Amino acid sequence: MDKIKITFIQTNSRRYAVFHANPQFASKAYWAGYHDLPRDEKRVEVKPGCEEQLIAEVKEKIAKAEAAIAKHEEFMRIPEETRTIEVAGHKVTVHFEPWYYFSWHVEVSIPSAMKDELDSPSLLGKNFDDEDEWQTRDYSFTLSEIVKDKEEYFSTVKAEMDKVAASINQLRSWRTQPSQHHELPGDVQVTITPSNQWSRYEANVVAPKSLIDKAKSCGLKLGQRTWGSKGEHARWWCPLRDEAELARILAELRSEIEETLSTEIVAQYSV
Repeated sequence: MDKIKITFIQTNSRRYAVFHANPQFASKAYWAGYHDLPRDEKRVEVKPGCEEQLIAEVKEKIAKAEAAIAKHEEFMRIPEETRTIEVAGHKVTVHFEPWYYFSWHVEVSIPSAMKDELDSPSLLGKNFDDEDEWQTRDYSFTLSEIVKDKEEYFSTVKAEMDKVAASINQLRSWRTQPSQHHELPGDVQVTITPSNQWSRYEANVVAPKSLIDKAKSCGLKLGQRTWGSKGEHARWWCPLRDEAELARILAELRSEIEETLSTEIVAQYSV
């Protein structure tokens, strides 16, 4: 297979060499990181009598390109490898495949169940925070990358996975804490449960429907909340940011309930 053809031409009393590179050979050399071959259809001026020197220089470059190609082909024959990282009971896989330019094609696959446990928009921390790059495959999310140093990349993934595992364990501990139950005047029951989102609560309030109807009739603050109703009970729900907001909501509810209980309807007309 001809690697490079050299055509010598003469025009306007000047002599030139025109190179024609075999595209397959040039591509393999480029993938192997050798970029010193003459460009295809490039024309350079040649002094009379220097043709043999030019040909020798091109042969030397071809030999270097062939050595680089052989080394690259050996690299491409390295077997693919899949490594597994345990992350709080989930299995994250990192798959490495030899790639062009002595680089590695890497796929990081995360189980959907693991993503569902996280409340952060990022899957792998700040180093992998572009979720647009993640692809859904069966029951996993996969991120593809081209990297030069697979050990450095794997170390980065492992470090991020250690952080994710710690976050998942904290979230599990948070979500499994027992619910809080509070009894307020007027037979009002308040249940506080940990939210699926980190460090947040949910308040579920159940009150006699008659109490809420009275508050609405009297234009009191308790009746101004958005209550739903089911049978003889009214229900109200709200998210809470932290313990401080929980304490504030409980105090407000108690005050509004006491205001409603102490209010007496003395007359009511329909006109």
